[in-house]
Amino acid sequence: MRDDQRNDHTDVRAQDGAGTSLKEAVGTFGVNALLRLPSEVYETLASEHRRAVLGYGYEVDSRTTVGELATHLVTTDVEADEHRARVALRHNHLPKLAEQGFVEWTPRGETVVFGHVHE
Repeated sequence: MRDDQRNDHTDVRAQDGAGTSLKEAVGTFGVNALLRLPSEVYETLASEHRRAVLGYGYEVDSRTTVGELATHLVTTDVEADEHRARVALRHNHLPKLAEQGFVEWTPRGETVVFGHVHE
């Protein structure tokens, strides 16, 4: 997908003026705040899939479905195939996000609730 075909809000890195550099993050949050975050938070956010899910969750402002998330991952070119995206969400990304408190989701459930725990 070409950049001019994307919606402006689909790129997680560009949302709310968020930068992609460490210098910008330190300037926004302060080095002490970043250093106090548990290492599990960094591990969780290391995945482009999980960052895209969280960005979408804040966009929809509370809840969505696994299917909508899979579609979002495909339309933003994070994942090439919707079936693969669903499998990755259910078996990898949503369990990790739920474990860290970023979302509420059960393995049998279709609904994903964004708790905004780590704002």
